[in-house]
Order: sequence, then structure tokens, then C-alpha cells
Amino acid sequence: MTTNLASYRFFIVCGLTVTTWKVAQLSFGGFYPAEWQFLFMDILAPVVFTWTMTVGCCYAAPSLAPSRPSSSLFGSEMILSILVPHAFFCIAYAIVWTTLERQSWFVGYSEEFLAHIYDHATPLAGSAIMLTGDNYIAASVFLIVCVHLTTVALAFSRGGKYRRPVYHSWQMVLTTILVLGFVGLLCYTGPNSFTCLFRVNCSNEVARTNYVPVATEFSTTTVPGRSGNCFFGPQGGAWLDDGFGMEYPNCFPAAGANLDSIEGSVGPNNIFPQSWRYFLTGVGCTLGLCTILFTNFGLDGLATSLEKSLVMNV
Repeated sequence: MTTNLASYRFFIVCGLTVTTWKVAQLSFGGFYPAEWQFLFMDILAPVVFTWTMTVGCCYAAPSLAPSRPSSSLFGSEMILSILVPHAFFCIAYAIVWTTLERQSWFVGYSEEFLAHIYDHATPLAGSAIMLTGDNYIAASVFLIVCVHLTTVALAFSRGGKYRRPVYHSWQMVLTTILVLGFVGLLCYTGPNSFTCLFRVNCSNEVARTNYVPVATEFSTTTVPGRSGNCFFGPQGGAWLDDGFGMEYPNCFPAAGANLDSIEGSVGPNNIFPQSWRYFLTGVGCTLGLCTILFTNFGLDGLATSLEKSLVMNV
């Protein structure tokens, strides 16, 4: 029962996280997560984490606990275990976004360039919205989302009074290491084929010829019959203002166009400065630590206090 309820909690948190992630970007920035960011978080992550939380994980403790686990879907423990970690995520989301906009190197989308992306990024109807994620905010928040769902799955798989310790599950330990390693590669490497697939630390120079076996064949943002597409980083808005609109295969102005280059041959990009990589690491670690500490040491006491106060007020 405890494992089933943990999986239920994870699905609710996953739904809240992914919805908040997408709606906030569309509402406040006018852009959407990149294609493989969306596929990873909306399809792959829930399946993989649910598997690790139920298969080979969280067997019963060797001795009986003094009380039964709660089976309520709407009890104080269930509600707090969902809302408090989600509140931690929302705070981290807001900190990353607002701090990023104050950086001297930050460039955001103009309304004109966003409209150009929607109209010219790809000939496939409806898929251009996925290329509006070629910016610093979408890339940064994606990494935080990955860390959040990983630590939530880990925290909800804790042993507690009813199950053996989570570190006994090699499936959960291995999945946690692999996902956090995946986040680290995206954060600290690039631009390369791997980072450009997820549109994190990517550049126009690499993206326009980027090819990843299997993934490229199924991509809706790759120009049909080609191996890549332009990277519509926010710096491209300066070119649009001067009369050049990026559209594959013309990802760079023609020679002799008398337009300023953008970081040499790199072109529009969302490559993180080293200081920002460290900042994201700090935010991700703090978010994960807060989630794990609350779930392991604060949840039971807070839920009990809340239930007692509700009983006294009835």
C-alpha cells in the first residue's frame, strides 16, 4: 500500500511540475519547452521513475511498524507530501527565471522574433512552437525540472517505518545516478550533438547540421529531408531587426551582407557562462536537499500537528 501511494504521489507531483513548467513559460515568455525536453519529461521520465519505484524497490521492512500506514488519498500527509515539494519547485523556478533576467549577458526574445519563429522555423504545421525553446530560460528550467522529479521519486521511495531503505534498490540508485549524470552533461558540456538534441548549451553553428541517429528521423523540428535546423537563439532578433530572418538552410547571413556576426561563427545560442552553470548546480542541489529533508524528517510531524489542530477546532 505504501508503495502504491508513493507512486500516486509521484504522478500528481509530476503532473503539477510539468504543467507549471509549460504554462508559466507560455504565459510569461510566449515560448514552449523544446521537443526532446518535452518528450523526456512527459513520457520517458514518468515511465522510468514509476518502474524504479515499484520494481525491485521498497520491499517491506523486516519488522512490523507500531501503526498502520495511512491509506487516505486526501489526508494531511498525502496533501502536504505533494504541495510542499511543489512549492519548493515553484520557488526554485522563480529564482532561476528572475536571476537569469538580471544577468548582463542575458538576451531574451523580442515579440517580432518570436513571431518569426512561429512563421518560419519549420515547414511542418504546428511544430515551430517547439523551437521557441531555443533560449536561456527554457534550457535552465528544464535542468531544474529534471533534478526535481528525480529527487521527488527518490524521496517518495524512502524506507520509513514500513519499507526497507531505498539504497537497497539498485534500480532506484542507478536511475538516480544516470538522470543526474544526464543533467550534468547537459549543464557542463556543449555545444555538441547531444546538447543540441535537447536544445541546451546549443549553437546555430552545431544545430544546423546536427544529426542524432533515430532521434533525428522522428523529430518534428528537423527540416524534412535534412539533418538539422537553425538554432533560433534570442540573439537572432538582432539580425531580424537588420533585415535578415533565419530560415533553414539560410541560418547565417550571406557573405557580404554587412551584418554583425554573433560570437564569431557560433551564431545565436543559449550557451551558459561557467558562473551560470555553477548557479544552476547550486539551485538544483538546494531544491533536491529541501525535498528529501522535508519528506524524511518534516512530513510526519507536520501532518500530525495539522491533524491535531483540525480535530481541536472541530
